[in-house]
Amino acid sequence: MILELLVVMVPGVLLALWVLAWIRTSEGPDRQDRGPR
Repeated sequence: MILELLVVMVPGVLLALWVLAWIRTSEGPDRQDRGPR
């Protein structure tokens, strides 16, 4: 049970963090003014 939960949770958490980082870099008004990164 625990192994199956980890197998599902770990990729989901990584995907969520990647999406949040992508949203911050794409829709960040402060970062657009300071320059692309």
